[in-house]
Amino acid sequence: MSDHKTKRNTRLIVKLLSLALLGILLYDMIKHGRPDPGNIVESFDLMGKLFMLLGLIIAWKWEGVGGWFLIGGYAFLAILKGKIFLGNLFTLYPLWGIIYLYIWVADTVSSFKKKKE
Repeated sequence: MSDHKTKRNTRLIVKLLSLALLGILLYDMIKHGRPDPGNIVESFDLMGKLFMLLGLIIAWKWEGVGGWFLIGGYAFLAILKGKIFLGNLFTLYPLWGIIYLYIWVADTVSSFKKKKE
């Protein structure tokens, strides 16, 4: 990501598509409603989804932190449910986390290169 215009456009596309993921996640959370207080698995499920929700929101400002939240929330849900693949749409969340981490690393590397020159 050396070209400034390419970086800006890539970041814009990723952020706009993250709005769709945010909407899907909010819909899923509203659809399932509040967890039953006696059911710890439902409470942990909500916690994992909240981590992913926070990741999408935080990534608008800090891509690296938001990316780790997305990956961590998905990993938490995968461990909770005992399977790695949680469905077609839910697989997009860690992928988006990886994309945000890539953007963050690319920006960090390019800023170090500029400081060296």
